[in-house]
Amino acid sequence: MEMIIEAVRQVNADVVSLVDVFRWSEVYSSQELGDKFGFENVYMTDFEDKGSKHKNGQLGLVVMTNLTVNRFEKFRAYDRNFIKTSVTVGDKKLDVFSIHLNHASEEKRAKETQKILDLVKINSPTIITGDFNTIDKDDLVDTRKMTDHPIIKVGSIIKKSRPIIVGMYPATITQKFVEARLTDFGKDRGNTFPTFRVPLVLKRPAARLDYAFGSKEVKLLSFKVLRDKKFEKLSDHYPILVEINL
Repeated sequence: MEMIIEAVRQVNADVVSLVDVFRWSEVYSSQELGDKFGFENVYMTDFEDKGSKHKNGQLGLVVMTNLTVNRFEKFRAYDRNFIKTSVTVGDKKLDVFSIHLNHASEEKRAKETQKILDLVKINSPTIITGDFNTIDKDDLVDTRKMTDHPIIKVGSIIKKSRPIIVGMYPATITQKFVEARLTDFGKDRGNTFPTFRVPLVLKRPAARLDYAFGSKEVKLLSFKVLRDKKFEKLSDHYPILVEINL
């Protein structure tokens, strides 16, 4: 926890969205998390689906910000909870959807995506971000080249994750966001998974699983995959940092 706090403080983002936090809602209150991380406004929820239930607790989402919050909203997308945060930036309002699409199947991801898009006000400033557990069709050839390589060390995180990644090969989910007139801010800006160095074959992350999509009212200033060494100890995904203007 101390390493996560330090990393978040150093990044110094206006809105922080953390996915796959484990048992935080059981261990901490929102006030305690705010005090630890230095944020006035904190909201968290468990996914509350069978796929995220561990014998020792639940996985979930946490959103933190010092911006003026108009509303935190937990919403159900198919069979899992996500967070919609409405904040005021200057004289404008911004909706931030913090999501973690299901790793289990493309069918579940498609149902979750449809629910999310049903809630989006497409002509308002909007960001949809998180772990999409999906591969963009334009990244598929490169990702398959790495994950299908016959020389993958036994026990590597890619070998263990390969069945899940193969389930992403239909590569249909990101297109649904594009068809809804949202822009993929991270396109061609680097992969995010895994953070661990996999011997022999993989010299860089194999897949882009973490995304930020924005409406046309949001201007992208920069998009970075944060690959500092410190992040490798915090997660199997590298975080993304998005700078925008409204």
